Amino acid sequence: MPIRFASLILFIPMFALAGARSATAATPHVLKTEPANGDEDVDPNLRQIVIYFDQMMKGVIGEICAEGPDADNAWSRGRSWRTASTMVLNVQLKPDHIYDLTISCPDFRPFSNRTGESLEPVKLRFVTRSLTPADQQRSMNIAAFDEAKRVMEEYYVNYDRKGVDWNARFEEMRSHVVDAPGNALWTERMVELLSVADDPLVWFTNEGVYTRTCRRGIEPNFNHKTAEKTIGKLTRRSQYVYSARTDDGIGYVLVYSWDGASDESISLFDQVLTLMEDTKALIIDVRPNEGGIPETAMSVAGWFVQDESVVLKSIFRDARRPSGMTPAVERKVSPRGASKRYEKRVAILMGARTMATSEWFVLAAKTGRRVRTFGAKTRGASGGGYCSQLPNAVQFCVARSRDTLPDGSPMDGITPDHPVEAKNEVFRTSDPVLEAAMAALRKRMK
Repeated sequence: MPIRFASLILFIPMFALAGARSATAATPHVLKTEPANGDEDVDPNLRQIVIYFDQMMKGVIGEICAEGPDADNAWSRGRSWRTASTMVLNVQLKPDHIYDLTISCPDFRPFSNRTGESLEPVKLRFVTRSLTPADQQRSMNIAAFDEAKRVMEEYYVNYDRKGVDWNARFEEMRSHVVDAPGNALWTERMVELLSVADDPLVWFTNEGVYTRTCRRGIEPNFNHKTAEKTIGKLTRRSQYVYSARTDDGIGYVLVYSWDGASDESISLFDQVLTLMEDTKALIIDVRPNEGGIPETAMSVAGWFVQDESVVLKSIFRDARRPSGMTPAVERKVSPRGASKRYEKRVAILMGARTMATSEWFVLAAKTGRRVRTFGAKTRGASGGGYCSQLPNAVQFCVARSRDTLPDGSPMDGITPDHPVEAKNEVFRTSDPVLEAAMAALRKRMK
């Protein structure tokens, strides 16, 4: 599942300083922070972060964006001005954790000095100290490193794709990784090691934080707030599923992930889709969906198809075979039955973040006669995964299978029936993909 970012806007109150000297017209800068940027041994009991500016600031509004799933909890403890050029953030930190802030967040109004000169965005990144004794941490690091290497050798389907000498790569990075003072930096250094694979289907999960090793940027063509503004108020059905319907009868189901226990997830989707049976048309939005449990995705696709069909074929890595691969396995979709069938028109929204199991879903659902796709080409990273819980409790996952289309041609992404081209910044204020799907469905509803 995709990594999630939380942003916090800090509204800094007006204040007055008697006898304050005139502010300079020069562009403001951050002189230093406590802790310093790049510090990797911060006391997790620290309760304040201090930011020192090089001049007096306006002090009306300042914005700081904090990234990561724990951002709101860490930074929402209040703030104050110590002087006209020194700001204090009250925080509650976790041990063995990486924190990222942007001072003067670019998406909002920047900090400025007394004459209105703006502060350019400044990054502040630090790591809190682990509570695990150093010798115990190093032993876990070594065992986890060796297990990750074994998983790559035995299960990673693209092991030979890039021509990387993985034995040499692991040996080159070994001391850097095993010397990490905690799991957070161990994971980050392993991400660096494996980044040369350039594969979005190689990732780590550490304390719920999901980190891909592939560093290629993507245009996500999705924004939750603007989607809700376009379709109407969203009802949260589970951790990953939201739904809505328009006044004129278009249903909408937003799926962030196919994760979760398959039986429970399938039951949830059946309930949500049953609630949509009286709608005039339906939109399934998988633009932010990077995969999950295949059985769930194919079960949902079964609501929209009329006949069983082969969707794709998968081959698996098997280091024991001469070819290194297993024979191809067919992946099929089947209709769910009369009580679990949606027979009206369906629009599927997709984009560059749609990958892996979500690509299975798109391929399967579009075999239905009344299904059309909108948005942008999918990621083209389709394949089943293998996950291992490492000795340091970090989960490591790799692509174990490689998918092809039924005719054997590569599955390098799915092109939508109705492409909608728009830059990422457009989605901050509008949702042209969702608007295009709604317009197309309404024409057919008349």
